Amino acid sequence: EPEEAKVKADEIDRMLRELSKLKADDLEIEKELKGCGLENPSAEVSVKLDDGTVYRIFFGDESDGKRYLRAEGKEQIFMVYKYKVKRILKTADELKEEEGKGEGEGQEKE
Repeated sequence: EPEEAKVKADEIDRMLRELSKLKADDLEIEKELKGCGLENPSAEVSVKLDDGTVYRIFFGDESDGKRYLRAEGKEQIFMVYKYKVKRILKTADELKEEEGKGEGEGQEKE
């Protein structure tokens, strides 16, 4: 059963901003899912909108400092620089708010 924990809201906002402005750095025309690591993706991001629509992006292997990715339901495979992917893909520990710290706590006050 998944662990319940408070999340860092500012980190979630940052991830969503990065995801919303994500643009392909390259197109892969001749590759198949299997050759890109997209047959069994190493990561997946799902976003559910207020209207219930769900968008999924699958992340595959790395090549030349970029990662392969594909949107669910689309055949086109894109490549995005690894540093952009790192801004979106976070571990549960990276998103978990430290115990005892509420939002805004631990920041310097003027």
